[in-house]
Amino acid sequence: MPPPVIPLEIPSDDDWKRCKRDLTNLPDDYKDFLMQYGSGVVDDFLRVFNPAAENEHLNLISQAKIILSALEESSRNFPDMFSMPSYPATNGFLPFASTDNGDNIFWVVNGQNPNLWTIAVMGPRSPEVFRHESGFVEFLVAMIRSDIRCKIFPSDFPDAPPISFVATRE
Repeated sequence: MPPPVIPLEIPSDDDWKRCKRDLTNLPDDYKDFLMQYGSGVVDDFLRVFNPAAENEHLNLISQAKIILSALEESSRNFPDMFSMPSYPATNGFLPFASTDNGDNIFWVVNGQNPNLWTIAVMGPRSPEVFRHESGFVEFLVAMIRSDIRCKIFPSDFPDAPPISFVATRE
């Protein structure tokens, strides 16, 4: 998946400092991805939140707060269905991407080393969770190569190669 010729909203050092202050230190593969790709959409379906995004619907810090609040409310109101912890709890879910279907992709914060965090995917209004024991880029590459199949995503994602990344602020 080639990066865009002109990536949009490349995070600055100040953006990463704000993430560390407002959330936590983040995985290197995620930072490297955003430094190369910027804001945009994978295969017209998956949007990676970006701390530099001006659009609050794509901004990592804004979306983390909104999604974590909704997850905590679901856990309170439906504890039998939504038992997964939210960040900053041990093994808490910290969102970093979403899909056009409303699925959320999370890091499972399983320790202080963000490079060892794993991935969880949760559909909208569903307690079903798909887990993958890797980091973000390894998960994305495995999805693109069809090495893994996330049953929460539609069967037509990803599309047949070549997979695209379109730089966008929307």
